[in-house]
Amino acid sequence: MGEIRELSLEGKQLIGGGGMGDVYRLDDERILKLYREGVTMEEIRAKKKSAREIFVKGVPTAISFEAVTVGSRCGLIFELLDCVTVGEKMSADKRFTKSYAVKMAELLRTLHETHCPGSSIPDIKWRLHSWIDIMRDEYGLSYADIELLRRVTDSLPDRDTLLHCDFHEGNVMVNGDELMLIDIDDMCIGHPVVDFAFHWADHIALAKRPDLMERSLGLNPDTAKWARTF
Repeated sequence: MGEIRELSLEGKQLIGGGGMGDVYRLDDERILKLYREGVTMEEIRAKKKSAREIFVKGVPTAISFEAVTVGSRCGLIFELLDCVTVGEKMSADKRFTKSYAVKMAELLRTLHETHCPGSSIPDIKWRLHSWIDIMRDEYGLSYADIELLRRVTDSLPDRDTLLHCDFHEGNVMVNGDELMLIDIDDMCIGHPVVDFAFHWADHIALAKRPDLMERSLGLNPDTAKWARTF
C-alpha cells in the first residue's frame, strides 16, 4: 500500500466544512478534505478509488491525488477548483437561473447514463440502510417508521448507474463553460429516483430554513423555487 504521509496544517487556510469534515487550501493547486475522527484509512482509500473510477468514467469532478493523515484524522488531497458554485452564480444574477438549471439537469442526466457494472462503488441500498440505522439511533424513529423505510429501500429497482446522493446547487461548480461535481463522498450506484428525491428534499426541507439553504445551496428559497420550474 505504501507509507501514508503525515501532513501539517500550519499556515493552511480553512475554506469550508460540513458533516464529513473540513476543507483546507494547501496551495494554488490543491485542497485537503480532512475527515472527522473515526473515518479510517481503509474508508479513505475506498473513497479515493471511487473518485478515480468516477473520473475515468468521464464524470466531470475534481481529481483526487493522495491519502494523508493529520494527527489522528485522515484526509484526501484534491485538485483545487478555483471557481464558484451554481448556487452562487444564480444568486449573483437571476438571469443565470434558467441556463444553469438546464445545465444542472443535463449534468444529472450524464451521471444517470453512466453505467458501472461490477463497480466497487457502494450500492445505494446498502447506503440507505446504513443511514436508516443512523436515523433510528439518533432520532428515535418508531419501529413502524423504520420498517417502512426499509421496505421502500428494498423495493427500489436495481440499476448500475451513478448517483451523487447530494446533488444540489452548492455541490456543483461553474468551471468556464463546464459544470463539475464536488462533495462526491456519498456517490453510489442505483436507481436515479434517489437523486431526484434528495434534490427535492434539499429544496423543500431547507426552504423552511432560509439561512441554512443559503449556506448549503447558495440560494434563497425564491430562487430555488424558480429554478425548479425549468
